Amino acid sequence: MVTLEMVEKNVDELYRFRDHYFEIYPIEEAIAKTTNLKQKLNETLEYIEQIEDESQKKASFLLLKGRALNVMPYYDQQVEDCLSKAVKLDPRLSEAWIHLGESYWKKGDIKSAHNCFTGSISHSRNKVALRSLSMVTRQLSINETERIKLIEDSVQLAKEAVQLDISDGTSWLVLGNAYLSLFFVKMQDPDIRKQSFSAYKQAERDTVAKMNPDLHYNRATLFQYEEDYDQALADYNRASSLDPTFEEAKSKENVLLNYLQNFSSLIAKKGKLSVKKLQSMANSLNSSSSDLGPFASDGLFKLPSGATVSLTPCFLDQLLPGVNAGKIIAGKVVCSFNIEDALSFSFCIIDKNKTCVGVTVYNIAPGWGVKIGDSVAIPQPHYRHFNFTYRDELFQFSSIRVQSPTSLVLNGRRLASSSQAAPTVSMLAKSE
Repeated sequence: MVTLEMVEKNVDELYRFRDHYFEIYPIEEAIAKTTNLKQKLNETLEYIEQIEDESQKKASFLLLKGRALNVMPYYDQQVEDCLSKAVKLDPRLSEAWIHLGESYWKKGDIKSAHNCFTGSISHSRNKVALRSLSMVTRQLSINETERIKLIEDSVQLAKEAVQLDISDGTSWLVLGNAYLSLFFVKMQDPDIRKQSFSAYKQAERDTVAKMNPDLHYNRATLFQYEEDYDQALADYNRASSLDPTFEEAKSKENVLLNYLQNFSSLIAKKGKLSVKKLQSMANSLNSSSSDLGPFASDGLFKLPSGATVSLTPCFLDQLLPGVNAGKIIAGKVVCSFNIEDALSFSFCIIDKNKTCVGVTVYNIAPGWGVKIGDSVAIPQPHYRHFNFTYRDELFQFSSIRVQSPTSLVLNGRRLASSSQAAPTVSMLAKSE
């Protein structure tokens, strides 16, 4: 005779099959994961049907059936039906509230999911409910002024989940995602960025979490912002390899790859302008006057700390890797371009020696940009040379990173605060 205990072991095995799929199959079989999981689910459901007529412990039975059906990555009305009945019969079933919340989340009903996870925690402050509540808290539709508070609450919930089991990589993954959200709403605080990377590193130590495409996709966003392009490309690729249906990951990889190809090509070809045009632009630069704007007179630049430094004009080929303290460069824009969902605005400049580098400007307001022929001066330029290979393609180029357009001098004028805005970041959670 089949008992509830036997069914529970069978459902546990179903989830082990899902979570440890790549310990059984090679990554090349990722495309078949949903099909194989569906087959395993059908076998489990056949087993469950053998005790469906049992009236005793009806709530527990409904929980097991709903939990089994919920193993699939998509919404199923049967899951909601089973688990809704289960919590009505026994509101103390914390696990039933969790799976019902996950079902609502798959449906896109974030508010109901939030209520379910809160209901689970009211009966037991368990790690799964806490990290799930962390995830949906960040997704609640709310006005902008309350958004930061919600994300901060999300971080605290994820931290509590981690504290309950520091070996659970999925909780670390959710914490990393919470920190990632906080990083971008708090004007890219470097300490928060480090906390996000640290949480992802902890998550990767877990055999289940490291095979979660969300880990690689969301970390790739952070790598891309840091301009660690090779690692961003690798993570986007890893995410789509683990889940071949993850179209967003494939798209992000291809968009970033095309961006790097175009950016490096335009830098090498100096915006594809004619020799005559380039010479005319270089001749028009005057590092001792109007191109430096307010820095031409006293050369003093105020740091975020409030201190001031004296700036000395230099050429692009004199820049060293990192922040060039006490230096200012002037150049003419030879090309500019942007990409969909870009974290920065990109353009290329030449200096008086016709040396060409790229420039990436972050935290730009919608619609901000520069045009060919504009004069740009950059104090304290943060210079970097890139040299890496991806898919047998070599990328070699140099660029200057500008954290805010308000740091720039454009056509002799400092830019107003209206040119600045926090970036909108695309984060996904397919299986948090």
